This record gives sequence, structure tokens and C-alpha cells, in this order.
Amino acid sequence: MRPRLVVVAGMSGAGRSTLDAALAASQRRSGQFMPLSLLPSQLATWQSPDPDEPDTHVLNALLDPPALLDAALAALG
Repeated sequence: MRPRLVVVAGMSGAGRSTLDAALAASQRRSGQFMPLSLLPSQLATWQSPDPDEPDTHVLNALLDPPALLDAALAALG
């Protein structure tokens, strides 16, 4: 079975500001489906996977994009 990939950022400090900035920037693209107003409720209901949850890889979304891609590809094998 292929692993399920979960990408998360820190939900406080720089991680949260990064999420805010990324979502705000995405609002300028046409066809964006998630309004910025949904971010607080999404974070409030976020459940991190358990460390022993099978087929799950948690990656640091604060990595620069090439490093994040490398980590995702490595996790997927």
C-alpha cells in the first residue's frame, strides 16, 4: 500500500503566519475555492495523526519548496 502523505506546518508563530500568507496569496488566483475566512475553523478542528498511524508521513510544510518536494517523494518511495 502506498503511504498517505500529510503535510503540516506549525500552527503557531512562523508556521501560522506562513499559512496566513500563503492562503492570502492564493486568493489573488482565479478559481480559488477556499476563502480566507475558513482558515481559523480549519485550524481549530485540525487533528494531527498519531505517531503510530499506519501509512502516514508528516512533513514540515515550512521547508523550502524543493526540500519539501524531496521529502514528499522520499516518503512516497
